[in-house]
Amino acid sequence: MIFSISLLKKINYLILLILPVFFILGKSYVNIAVIILTFSCIALCFYKKVNPFSKIENILFAIFFTYISINSLINYINFDNVLKSISLFRYIFFSTVIVYTIHNISSGQLKKIKYLYFIIIIFVIIDIVFQYYFGFDIFGFQPGMCEDGHCLRYQGPFGKELIAGSFFAYFGLIIVLFFFKSKILNLLFLVLGVAILITGDRSPFVAYIIFFVAYIFTLNQNFFKKFYW
Repeated sequence: MIFSISLLKKINYLILLILPVFFILGKSYVNIAVIILTFSCIALCFYKKVNPFSKIENILFAIFFTYISINSLINYINFDNVLKSISLFRYIFFSTVIVYTIHNISSGQLKKIKYLYFIIIIFVIIDIVFQYYFGFDIFGFQPGMCEDGHCLRYQGPFGKELIAGSFFAYFGLIIVLFFFKSKILNLLFLVLGVAILITGDRSPFVAYIIFFVAYIFTLNQNFFKKFYW
């Protein structure tokens, strides 16, 4: 069993390392990664006593997902909606195993994740900018929602899936905030904002603005603490 847990940790690390690639390849690959990590978390619960509900956030999510499931069953009598609601629990296990993996890998492995994520994010940005100016990306994908030569959505390597903005807003920003120091953080923050704007995806841009305001507020808080204290 020691060998199995050791192998499981290596698989978790490998999936975490190439997680951005799964997003580029498509939803099916992301779902496969989430399923593997969910079962991995269940195994860790049994053999390493990892508790997915040790944090209040996960407990609140669990209560919310349970409410959705029960509400779907009582009010709509729709078992498909119930199954979809129950499947949301996998994201609790997914986030738990991600945090566990990050806390149990070496600094060298963490650096590999940091630099690979940075390379992938920069590559996607360059690809979308290329698509914006030339009408196609490096892989030959054309922008979406085009009419009379005017296109509204630029997705780069994501092809027909209109998720580039979400990739930058949720995945890119979180990675930048967690893995990069302040010297390069400000520049990356602005570059990601421009990239989201180019994609034409409005909802992720709103999320970016919220992130940006919160980030500026945090900087101001730290400044005032240093100034007055």
